[in-house]
Amino acid sequence: MRPIIISCVLMLLPWAGIAQDIEPMPAEKMPLAAERLLLDIHSTGSRMIAVGTRGHVLYSDDGEQWSQAEVPVRAALTAVHGVGDLLWAVGHDAAIIHSADAGASWQLQFFEPDLQQPLLDVYFMDADNGIAVGAYGMIVRTDDGGATWYDDLIHEEYDYHLNAIAPVEGQTLVIAAEAGNGFRSMDGGETWDWFEYPYLGSMFGLLVLNNNQLLSFGLRGHIQSSNDLGDSWREPNSGIEDSLFGGMVASDGSVILVGANGAILTRNGGQWQQHRHQDDADLSAIVEFDGKYFVVGERGIATWAQDGEGAE
Repeated sequence: MRPIIISCVLMLLPWAGIAQDIEPMPAEKMPLAAERLLLDIHSTGSRMIAVGTRGHVLYSDDGEQWSQAEVPVRAALTAVHGVGDLLWAVGHDAAIIHSADAGASWQLQFFEPDLQQPLLDVYFMDADNGIAVGAYGMIVRTDDGGATWYDDLIHEEYDYHLNAIAPVEGQTLVIAAEAGNGFRSMDGGETWDWFEYPYLGSMFGLLVLNNNQLLSFGLRGHIQSSNDLGDSWREPNSGIEDSLFGGMVASDGSVILVGANGAILTRNGGQWQQHRHQDDADLSAIVEFDGKYFVVGERGIATWAQDGEGAE
């Protein structure tokens, strides 16, 4: 299936400051924050950073002790990404926060609660150029490290929720959206083409594998893969009906996906293997750190290992 080309040039409007009509409230320090809902986790190589409900940001250098950072907004944070020690997290109220010290302290860069549109993912190509995507086609961009953000819709005729963004190669970016829709940019996000997945449900995550193979995953355990940047797709059978929310490519080349009810899928060159985390709680993201796998989700932070630790 060929994508229908819409190639919209974003008419970007700058937002250089914080909205003043609704003042943000700082996140509260909570002793059990590491056991509450967390939606994403990121590794800098020497530190992990997890984000989640009520503006909670936690960081750890060893996976054992977690500290809660001071955060200037109480909105739920849905995603975190970084370039080295420079980090950005996004969330509800169109909030974007930034850390220049690997997550120890944070500053608010963008906050528009009047929009009533959460941001759902963020990706930075380098220390200056980044894109955040969210509900109802919302997309915001920066070319100065977040000092100024430019806010618009991905296209005026499409208001699909944009759930995940991932880089492919060069200036190519891909967005997984809801209702069987996706978007692709060949110029670093300046213009976007629309494509359709064969499965018309929502895709919540997107990975880029070897040889630029795209792997999308989402509602009811559906997995879809493409070897031609989204021109055509095939649907491997995951063997489960639990929705899949997060995933990663491990250091050994295996693919790991996590989702509802503690579902974990692994693949290392063959068929998908099914696992179940011992908590049976919803899992939203996974990261590899110091030779271990850490998952976050409904019950906070936990570990998982294919040999049985943290799994059935």
